[in-house]
Amino acid sequence: MEKFKTLTLGTVLSLLALSSCSLPFASCSDTSTGETTSQTGTSNEVTSTSSTSETEPFPIPDSSTTPLEGNGLMVTLGREYISEGTSFLDATDPYVSFRYNGVARDLTSAQYKVKIVNDETGEEVAKDELLEAGLYKVTISYTYASETFNTTVYLSVRPHEAETDKGYEKVELTHTLAEDQSLGVFGPEFGNYSQQIPADAAPATVGSPKFLIVPISFRNEEAWQADELADLNDAYLSTDLQDRGGFYSVHEFYYRSSYGKLDLDIEIADPFVMPLTSYAFQNKGDSAMNTLLTDFVSEFATKRNYDFNNYDEDQDGYIDGIHFVYKLDRAIDGDFWWNYTTFVDYAPDSVKSPSGQMMAAPCVFFFSAYESMMSVYHNIPDSHTVIHETGHMLGADDYYSYDMNEAPAGGSDMMDLNVGDHGAYTKMLFGWVDPYVINGESEHFEITLRPFEESGDVIVLRNSSEDPFNGTPFDEYLTLSYYTPTGLNEIDSQGFPEWQGVGAGGIYSLPGLQVFHVDARTGVDRGGYFQSQFEYIDPTDFDETSGDVLQVAASNTASYSASRNIRLIEAVASDGKDHFAPSYSQYMDDYLSEFGNNEILFGLGSSYGGSTYGNSKFKAMFPSNGTFNDGTLPDYSFRVVGMDEQGLTLRFDANAA
Repeated sequence: MEKFKTLTLGTVLSLLALSSCSLPFASCSDTSTGETTSQTGTSNEVTSTSSTSETEPFPIPDSSTTPLEGNGLMVTLGREYISEGTSFLDATDPYVSFRYNGVARDLTSAQYKVKIVNDETGEEVAKDELLEAGLYKVTISYTYASETFNTTVYLSVRPHEAETDKGYEKVELTHTLAEDQSLGVFGPEFGNYSQQIPADAAPATVGSPKFLIVPISFRNEEAWQADELADLNDAYLSTDLQDRGGFYSVHEFYYRSSYGKLDLDIEIADPFVMPLTSYAFQNKGDSAMNTLLTDFVSEFATKRNYDFNNYDEDQDGYIDGIHFVYKLDRAIDGDFWWNYTTFVDYAPDSVKSPSGQMMAAPCVFFFSAYESMMSVYHNIPDSHTVIHETGHMLGADDYYSYDMNEAPAGGSDMMDLNVGDHGAYTKMLFGWVDPYVINGESEHFEITLRPFEESGDVIVLRNSSEDPFNGTPFDEYLTLSYYTPTGLNEIDSQGFPEWQGVGAGGIYSLPGLQVFHVDARTGVDRGGYFQSQFEYIDPTDFDETSGDVLQVAASNTASYSASRNIRLIEAVASDGKDHFAPSYSQYMDDYLSEFGNNEILFGLGSSYGGSTYGNSKFKAMFPSNGTFNDGTLPDYSFRVVGMDEQGLTLRFDANAA
């Protein structure tokens, strides 16, 4: 690393500026550092530097001016020599105060204006944009009582070569749902511990869990027909559905999405006619699902002699997963017939065969309409909904808001609007990918990500020094992955009929860097729906003998979170604006108007909203005082420096370098 003779971090630059008036001037010497600062003043401009080494590529002019008294601005910079790839606000950490009639008060960056001009080219740069190497003239101004006060300083931005194969490391995650399902979607809901199944009852997220698909009908409805059963088989097991104008089958999707780690063992049973009419079944209300499971056990275990132990691949005492697919001849009405995933609290020793043998019990199951598989691509079966619900069975939450007034994750995710591939957080949660974690071992480096849908390459970024990543999916961080409209994303990037007229009508049609802010921290509820009463505890530090219940604090539905201000996963748009924030409107056209907008992605060229990330530029994404919810911030800025079909290259620069 190059060595420069510069101001130390503790040496600050204090400047006092006037409005249109003149005051006496003086010079002084800083005997504590041996550096000399010349101070003079004019009515329009104040500058300041210390002596610099001849090795500086862009030395600051050896002069400074400042008045000794009067009204004006006081500016303190943590650094006047910074590294390229960082912004003025992030790297200099400016402290600005205003003195008027002997009274001083601090100013926030939102109160004063900053004009940054490249001294050589005259090009103006925004205060929160990442700076290239060069000398910059920075003018800070503030208007008070119809007077404008200005001060000007110089800022030197040093060039640095980017290292490769350094600054990051591949981290093998622990506490994924592949190891422990207790923190999945069937763990306790915040404030409601009854919504919890045994930790091992949900199906495994890796390997070959057994899924039993049960077509059901009712005694007053038409029975399943051969062509309908063929559709069901296609939706779950076809290997070429995507080649016939549809989406992928359930098996094909999960095998590809998991990079071969999840090979669902799916069996479709012969149809089962419920002894009730559909009307009598619906009238049972909340108890209907218990009735369904009771009738299922009676029919399959007793009459059909099914050995449920054959559907318990992980041998935890529970059937890995059951999908009940019903058909009605009449129109589906109301929430009762909605597609959803749920569970029943059968004890693992409560089901016996006719001979008295203990068998695996039902627990997690999915209830869905045949019609939902046939309403999108017309005569071709569609598995989007079934794939989404299978994601719930594996332990993923919904990424849309049940409050129906915001779209935190932006829509373009299988666990959001039932489209495209699973995203980086979900795949980390399921134990399918291990991330590259920025570790602080290099101040300037580059890394190339291959397309995420085919490689699983993902970067995790959070503060690498004050509070490093805990090595689990259950932390707060940014995920960075290279989205491409290929593979499992290709079909929905061309438009999805269900979402026609909403935003772009489909997921992103261009490749680009996809960034999410994830807050999956865990903890213990100490008394209710108030953040101050929620104690955050890493799963790595949790005492399982304590009797406490560990849970994920955040949801993408505000009313389900430990605090209404935090979300589980949020799309970070490349222009720094929160495009999916809560709205007073409950119309999708409003809060999902940016769904599939390519400008959300980071990339090179006019089709994208931007190519750079710096903390100050993205303050709108972090309403907790401009920081992560845990009070930290990433200590790096990054930018896209190259992208093609093979990969996307990012450059990282430490803000404090």
